[in-house]
Amino acid sequence: MKIRTKIPLGFIVLALLAAVVGGFAIYAFQEIGTSLEEVRSSTPLLLATSRIKDFLSEKDSLVSSYLLEEDTATLDQIKGELELLDNKIMTYIEALRLGTESEEFEASSYYSIWEKEEFPYSLPLLEEGTPLYNSLQNLKGFEVGHQSKVNSVTTLWREFLIGRQQRDEAALAMDEPAQVVVNFIQSVAQAVEKFTQPVEEINSLISRWLATGDPDGTIAVSINSYFESFSNDIDTSSMISDQTKKDIKDKLALYRQNWEKLQNNFPIATPEERDNLYMECYRSYSSLKRSIENLKMDKWMDKLNTINQERKNYLLLSDPEVKETARQKVETNLEQMKKFMEEDFLKTYGSVIAETVINDRWKPFVELWNEIVIKDNYLKFAEEQTKKAITEVRRTGQEVLAAMNDMNQEVLDQFDTTVARVSELQNRLSQLLYLIVGIIVILAIILGIVISRSIVSPINRSVSFAQVLEKGDLTQEISLRRRDELGILFNSLNQASRSLRTFLKEVAEGAETIISSMENLQHASREIAQTGDQIGQTISQVARGSEEQS
Repeated sequence: MKIRTKIPLGFIVLALLAAVVGGFAIYAFQEIGTSLEEVRSSTPLLLATSRIKDFLSEKDSLVSSYLLEEDTATLDQIKGELELLDNKIMTYIEALRLGTESEEFEASSYYSIWEKEEFPYSLPLLEEGTPLYNSLQNLKGFEVGHQSKVNSVTTLWREFLIGRQQRDEAALAMDEPAQVVVNFIQSVAQAVEKFTQPVEEINSLISRWLATGDPDGTIAVSINSYFESFSNDIDTSSMISDQTKKDIKDKLALYRQNWEKLQNNFPIATPEERDNLYMECYRSYSSLKRSIENLKMDKWMDKLNTINQERKNYLLLSDPEVKETARQKVETNLEQMKKFMEEDFLKTYGSVIAETVINDRWKPFVELWNEIVIKDNYLKFAEEQTKKAITEVRRTGQEVLAAMNDMNQEVLDQFDTTVARVSELQNRLSQLLYLIVGIIVILAIILGIVISRSIVSPINRSVSFAQVLEKGDLTQEISLRRRDELGILFNSLNQASRSLRTFLKEVAEGAETIISSMENLQHASREIAQTGDQIGQTISQVARGSEEQS
């Protein structure tokens, strides 16, 4: 029998709804998969730009380290690291621009560096004219300029350090000739001290001679002995020149002459004459002492100390005005010492020693100072150039950073757009899914109610109709007209009711016939009984008659 209730229809509807949900799910998964694939395609770009940014940051740190370093060996090491970073940066830029699988990139010198990087993804060729491609081109241009500025500043800094090292070496080299000059001055001071002692002793003995009168003549002998000893010391000294020896000996001879004049004329001289004789002797002593004292180079020692101190100030201090003041002091004192060295020095002191000091020590000392000034002026110029180059490096570095940020922002915008599209798609699909599920739930509820009512209500009618039949009321019929199984049930119940009515009618009619027949039978029975009674009576009569006959 073919089923026509709404239950199969409900299942069919539910199956169709399930098919709709399934189809929607397949569509949603396909769309999400496509969007996720777009997101995954942005991952290599994000990673590549992130590495470029890391390289640029590392490069800035290396440049800063380079400009703080003073050891040339370390500078060479940092320079090598900078060149390697520059190659890596340009490799990633070209890889992004050309695509890592393009023939042009594989034929370039950057491909070998790219292989060593072991980048986990292949990079696609960027389409020309896109914002990302334009940002990459800007980054490349700025980076090339920045690399040029970095190379310039590293070269200038290295040359500056070498120049400063040479200047400092020249400054250190000045210490040795300066010390030799100092030693010479100290030797002169010792010689002068040696010359001064006998002169002082002679003056002291003359004073004693005047005070005591030298009754035994020992003082005069000692005085003459000191004159001879001092004269011999002058003759044997290698510290002073022949001209100086002659000048000193002339004054010594005058001093001795005045002493002898004092000694010889003192007994016969008047007090006034004695005073004059003594004053002549004292004046010759003072003149000799001044000549000896003038051999000392204390004045020039002070100037040399000033030169040494001011040249150190010139090298160590950074204030331009202070440096200039120090330089002027050094050169002023050098000029004064130069005049002394070239004129009086050779005349006053021993020619061999003096010429050695001047040629081997003093002149190199002055030349080294001039070299220091020249190199320091160059260093000043180099420092200014280096500062300008550093400013340019910072400026171009900012341009590279801005271009890198622009490019990174383009990649992030592209990634964010893709993620937003995926998120929007997910939200839209979620909303649509909720809508479909809601519709399905509503339809299921409605379908359930409809099916339930379409089944329960007719069944209740059938039950009520059966209860009516149970009570024996066969006059009722179900008036619903349906074409499904319940309609067949209703028709069957109605048919059953009609059949029962017909049957009961026939039974009633048969019962009436039977009752009528029974009445006829009863009547016949009564007639038969009557006949039997009659027959019995007859038989009784016959019997009696028979008995009577017998």
